[in-house]
Amino acid sequence: MIIFVALNQLKILDLSGNEIGNTGAALLGPCLHNIEEQLILDECGIGSKGVEKLCDGVKKLTKPLKIFDLSCNKIGNRGAASLAPCLHNMEELILRGCEFGSVGVKKLCDGVKKLTKPLKRLDLSYNKIGNTGAVSLAPCLQNMEQLILWGCGIGSEGVEKLCDGVKKLTKPLKILDLSHNKIGNTGATSLAPCLHNMEELILYGCGIESEGVEKLCDGVKKLGKPHDVQQRIVKGTCSAYFLLVCCYNTTSPDTRMRNLIEEARPGRLNTEFKQRN
Repeated sequence: MIIFVALNQLKILDLSGNEIGNTGAALLGPCLHNIEEQLILDECGIGSKGVEKLCDGVKKLTKPLKIFDLSCNKIGNRGAASLAPCLHNMEELILRGCEFGSVGVKKLCDGVKKLTKPLKRLDLSYNKIGNTGAVSLAPCLQNMEQLILWGCGIGSEGVEKLCDGVKKLTKPLKILDLSHNKIGNTGATSLAPCLHNMEELILYGCGIESEGVEKLCDGVKKLGKPHDVQQRIVKGTCSAYFLLVCCYNTTSPDTRMRNLIEEARPGRLNTEFKQRN
């Protein structure tokens, strides 16, 4: 015997890779109240007008979407601005490669600042927000738990401004991911004094050399005794997650870099380095 159970709401709707365009987005807007958790619209040919229609639906929700993903749609600054007033009705907003810049980020940040409950995740990867966008993000870090900024054209000046915001946090960021931004040693130096206010710092491909690692390790040492830091790393609750990541900023970690990292994280790197080299 087959029993059919009627569902009141669809948990996940993923239409990624379908050219639904603005017309499809407009059709989706009025029925968002029947999507309980996730709306994934990665690479659907949606522009700013389509985002505006989707946001009309999001604003009317009585329960926030857990994930709203508009990655790889050319929504631009105008689309980013449309999202700002409805951020309260989503827990995670993913906007990878949506072709907006610092102007769009500023509009989004205006919305983030007004939130009474933090965004669990904001992913702005592969949008050219630059240092100016980083400046806009700094004052609203208290209203997000994870900030993902892969390949956003942020340099050392932008990192310095972000760090100003991190230092002022009353609750640590769970994740700050600045991978594939050329922050270099200067950016790494700026990050060192605010490691206490993040649980994970991810810096793949950031052009950091041993000089920058030395500064980061100085910051790690101040988090607690080496043994305490090591235990926190194992549990995944320490900002010192960056330690191995730093090694991957160079194709051949020199002895000085390895010694610096080993000093901050004793007895944990031998296996990793042997596997890698």
